[in-house]
Amino acid sequence: MLQLTKNQVAFPRQRLAAGLVDHFPLILLIGSYLVAGIVHLITSTPIDFSSLSDEAVPDSLEVIWRLIGLWVVFCFTIYPLLIGLNIILVHSKGASLGKLIFAIQVVKADETPLSYRDILIREVVGRILSTLPVFAGYLGIFHDSHRQAWHDKFVRTYVIPKFFALPYGSPTKVHGENIVG
Repeated sequence: MLQLTKNQVAFPRQRLAAGLVDHFPLILLIGSYLVAGIVHLITSTPIDFSSLSDEAVPDSLEVIWRLIGLWVVFCFTIYPLLIGLNIILVHSKGASLGKLIFAIQVVKADETPLSYRDILIREVVGRILSTLPVFAGYLGIFHDSHRQAWHDKFVRTYVIPKFFALPYGSPTKVHGENIVG
């Protein structure tokens, strides 16, 4: 069983940066919705559209339906592909794309390789539960003794610097300290 200290796990800024990379398409979509909504609110109210034809100006309901359509397409196509990519990368490399870029990886506390079941629970179920109460499950990376979010605790994983680890995520040194006796 790994015995890690707070200084032997990934820093919150690394995890947050990796999360931004992993969720960039989602962030981009939500940002687009916000911008589109604000632009629609700003431009649709004060401008006199009486001189324009009805076909030139979409009504609010049409804009809402378009946004809902984009969201449905994202939820049922793009997001499952992103989750699938994360699951494959974490299983084969021990890290998602963002974690690979920021040189951190996910390891199990018992030092065994992550199974697809572990990763599925962590990446899907755990992240949903970490996100639902206003992202409260992610706050652990700031105050927990092992900087674990809820989805880490569900499957007993740590996120550690990758360059201190051996294949399959069995670390021997983290931040210069021996962690395997």
